[in-house]
Amino acid sequence: MPRPKSVLRLRGFSLIELIFAMAITLVVIALVVQAVTGLVHEQGTRQKVVALQGGARQAIDLMEMDLRHASLASSTGVIWTGSVSGSERVSRPSVQVFTAVSGSSGAILADAKPNTDAILIVESVPGSAERSATVGALSTSVGAFNVTDASQFSAGDLILLGDYGDASWGRLRSVEPSNSPQQLTIDQDTTNILPGKPVPQLGPGALVRRARSRLYYVNTSDELVRLSLSVPRPPVTASDLIQKEVLANGFENMQIDFQLDNGSGGLVAASDSSQPAPVLTASDTITTEAASALGTFAAGGGPRFTAANIGSLRTVIVNVSVRSPTPLVDAPGDPAIPLAGASGLPVTLAPGGGVAANATFARRAYRLVASVRNTSTGSL
Repeated sequence: MPRPKSVLRLRGFSLIELIFAMAITLVVIALVVQAVTGLVHEQGTRQKVVALQGGARQAIDLMEMDLRHASLASSTGVIWTGSVSGSERVSRPSVQVFTAVSGSSGAILADAKPNTDAILIVESVPGSAERSATVGALSTSVGAFNVTDASQFSAGDLILLGDYGDASWGRLRSVEPSNSPQQLTIDQDTTNILPGKPVPQLGPGALVRRARSRLYYVNTSDELVRLSLSVPRPPVTASDLIQKEVLANGFENMQIDFQLDNGSGGLVAASDSSQPAPVLTASDTITTEAASALGTFAAGGGPRFTAANIGSLRTVIVNVSVRSPTPLVDAPGDPAIPLAGASGLPVTLAPGGGVAANATFARRAYRLVASVRNTSTGSL
């Protein structure tokens, strides 16, 4: 009996058709998975690069801000304070550069990464309204001294007495705004630390300003560290440390160079034989203090400036190489970046923080050029 024409004839896929369809589907799925995987890896790499660049630039901006506020003038750029023992008056540079540190065991900053550089900057607190003029000429810092307005200060404040070119560092022990005249007293009042040769003194109207001392260095975990100190020198004891901040991760290397005034209004490189900034001797007070904090220095390294030659410093050049916080996965990394060290030879350092030396990273190099000449004695 014939089938009714209204009944549709149903027909399925043949085995060959099914195999072809599955093969095409698998190829499409593989291509999609490959594309998505590539996008995920690329996005991960981009995120690491963005984190690298953002963290590095922010940290460098902070360092630049401190350098531009350094208490340095074309005359001297010297900070007067007491010695470590407190028995004598000594002068230190307001910008102190330390090259090829070691971070040796027993040093206060034993975590300093070997062969990197460090820099210490002494400055008045920028934008601060806490400032006052001394009353008349001041010939001694021993005991209380008179100021026009002591109410803007508090006990424990770090201060600079005098102008930017030749200032004294102190920590306030007491503040007497109710006295007439108003008075301030610094902790170290057994040694007269006022600037000036041959007679220590401050002229009429000399400023009193809140101050800070900051040391930048790279540690063995590839972190850029900023220390706030209670002294205008590298820390000799833990009591010299006020605050420790990790500004950024992935700093593999930091090498510092500088330019000096050639005496005729021009600039010369620090390595120029006509006016070098020599490494200080091991017996120099600044070298001794720096070695206590950062460990012994490699040949050709160490502190670079004294009170005698800091006045010629005009430009600080900070070169850093940074890497992504974590290694890249299934992606080609950039080779380590060599930076010129104290001897002029390239220095390439392996990643710290327990990361495998053969791990692949995204790497970048940055250069900060900051002028530190500041002849102003007024607002920053």
